[in-house]
Order: sequence, then C-alpha cells, then structure tokens
Amino acid sequence: MRSLMRVGGLACVLLMASAMARAEVNDCTEITDLPFDAKVPGIYCLRTSLSVSLPFGGVAVAIHSDDVVIDLNGHTIEASGPTTAVGVWADAQKDVTVRNGTIRGFGGAVDLGGFTAAAQGNIVEDVRAEGSTAIAIKVAGAGSVVRRNVVVRTSGSSGGTIGILGIGTGVHILDNQVAETVEAPGSQALAIEIANAPGAVVQGNVIANAALGPSDSVGIFVSPTCPTARVVGNHVANLRKGLYLLSSVLYKDNTVGGAVTAFTGGIAAGATNFSF
Repeated sequence: MRSLMRVGGLACVLLMASAMARAEVNDCTEITDLPFDAKVPGIYCLRTSLSVSLPFGGVAVAIHSDDVVIDLNGHTIEASGPTTAVGVWADAQKDVTVRNGTIRGFGGAVDLGGFTAAAQGNIVEDVRAEGSTAIAIKVAGAGSVVRRNVVVRTSGSSGGTIGILGIGTGVHILDNQVAETVEAPGSQALAIEIANAPGAVVQGNVIANAALGPSDSVGIFVSPTCPTARVVGNHVANLRKGLYLLSSVLYKDNTVGGAVTAFTGGIAAGATNFSF
C-alpha cells in the first residue's frame, strides 16, 4: 500500500510539473501582428499563432534590445509563402531568449547574435524549427546555449544548409533533435556546426536522416577555430560524414551509423566512440 501511495504521489508530482511546463506566460507584451520589432527589454509573447508574407526577405520578429525574451507560448510563427526571411532575429544583442513554440517555413527560424563579439548569453530552447532553407537556428555570443530544440527538414539552399550553428566561447549545444538536414545537389549540409567557439560543448544530440543526400552531408562539424571544444554523447545516422572535427577536439561516447566516414580528426577519449 505504501508503495502504491508513493507511486501515486510521484505521478501527481510529474503531472503537476508537466502542467507547469505547458502553462502560458501571461505577464508579457503580446505580439499581435507580424512583422514585429522588440525595441526595449522585456518579455514578449504570442497568445495565438501568426503568419506573415515576406516574399522578398526581411524579419518576422526583430529584436533591437538586450534582455529580451520571445516566448511563443506553444504557438507558431509561419511564413505564408516561400521566403529567405528570418523568423526571429537579433544582431549584437545580449541575453536574448527565444523559446517554446514552432517557427516554420523561413530561410532561418532563429538568428541571434550576428557575428560580433558584443553578443553574449543568448538562448534558444524548446523551439521546433520546421522547413528552413538555409540556417535553421544560429546563436552567437559567449556563453550562448541551444537546447531541447527539434530541427526538422532543413534543406534547399544551393549555398549550403545548416541545422544548428553555434558561434562564441563556451557555446553549449545540447539535447537537440536534428532530422532531415539535406543538401541541395552539389552543395553541403551540416546538421550541427560550431565555429570560433573555444571551449564549446556539443552534447547529447540526436541527428538523423532517412538516407544519404545527393552530395555532401556532415553530422557534427567543428571548425579549426574551436580549441578545447568537446563533442560528447551524440548519435548520428545517415549523413556521409559523422563527426568532422578540424580542431583539437576531445570526443567520446558518440555513435555513428550509415556514414561513409564515421570520424575525421579530433582526439578520441579511449574506445568509447562507435560506428556501425
């Protein structure tokens, strides 16, 4: 009986935690129409799904301030037709967070931090990025984080396709699901890339395609500008190159299946990486 009571109590706790995780943010500035510009610090949110027509590019939600949260509240921002536009964008901003919803059909779903040293502490979490055509999620800035996102069907750019791109010292890319990152014929697809990222960590990601694409694809690519980075506990399936590591990267506990070349470069930590 006591055991059953403990199990029941645990179930109640888990249900309460799940309900809290799904609860909508209400103390926020509502985004009611797109395009939208967040010009001052604060929490901005959706209370319904929104679509926008940006056939010639541009940005659906622009951020021009530090200390901004864009909470999608479980809703969707969608491009209503083909576009190279970005869903949520910030340039050299600090401490910007985008979370909790779907961004569909843009050239890029989220692009935070630009390419400058001024950006830092940016976060993308619990976002579903669907049908991007260039870089689905890009986060730049020291200490930035990309976690628990689902990146699906990133494809179509003749200039190259990237599921998740992390730039900056100590960038952490963890626990993401990246599926169907497929290159256009003659181009390249990178499911996850880190660049200019000393001390970065790529950890616990699941990367998979149904089959090999037409030319060149990489599960995890680490540029030469990422000394002391770590690639740990990732799973890669059906990309031509599994882990392609061009820095002094320590890698361990990774599995790669269906690759032409499973591991290139880096420093293996013992015999804990496997291919099949």
